[in-house]
Amino acid sequence: IEEQFYFVWPACVWLLPRRRLAVFCAAVCPAVLVLRIFVIQHYHPLPLVIFQNTFTRVDTLMVGALCAIVMRDPALLARVRRRLPAVAAIGACCVAVIVLGVRGVAAQLYYTQTLGFTALALVFGPLVMWAYLYSGCRNWYDRFFSTRPLRELGKYSYGIYVYHYPVIVFATMLFATSSWFGHDTLRGLLFCFGAVAATIGVAVASYELFEKRCLRLKRYFAPRVVSNSDSAPTVLIAADRSLPSG
Repeated sequence: IEEQFYFVWPACVWLLPRRRLAVFCAAVCPAVLVLRIFVIQHYHPLPLVIFQNTFTRVDTLMVGALCAIVMRDPALLARVRRRLPAVAAIGACCVAVIVLGVRGVAAQLYYTQTLGFTALALVFGPLVMWAYLYSGCRNWYDRFFSTRPLRELGKYSYGIYVYHYPVIVFATMLFATSSWFGHDTLRGLLFCFGAVAATIGVAVASYELFEKRCLRLKRYFAPRVVSNSDSAPTVLIAADRSLPSG
């Protein structure tokens, strides 16, 4: 899904005027939500069709793209920033209702695959934007996300994301035939913690042995300092960081 998005999204950025990009992202998100509901209603149960299909998952990636567009437009950022708490609250309430209020595995699966993905994106989008806006302000939000454990986890997070699935599949192949697998709670928890630890270990090894060497190539692609209006959003956002958190 992610790689297919990387093929298509640059073409959208190239072909669409900047003013229409935000509209395009905002229009795609509800359209994808409607598509997921349609697929669930007419082809249920097919969870992998929803989970592994780019057309039914691209709304979450579009939220991230919309965040990037907003951050480069000072006027749009000023309007959107006031609404971030409401957006995050709505998304969090939807997630809470699905997790705590919906009974039954089938019902939870239905609401997770329809509203759940969009709700999670509505939570994490504002969190990421706040992390950028408040970077260096030293308020509680900036201090929390600047703690060393979170920074270390962030450094290895992409590796964790990439490697967690093959690690879980391999671990399941090793233990799926055991009599306790799926029946013993204590051993099941140990299996989960072991899989998490193994994933983190693989991610750390990948970063230290491979990824950081690739990251050093970034020095050959340093951003250009320009004097036209393209640099204005950065200047205005940096100035905005010095404002009180309220």
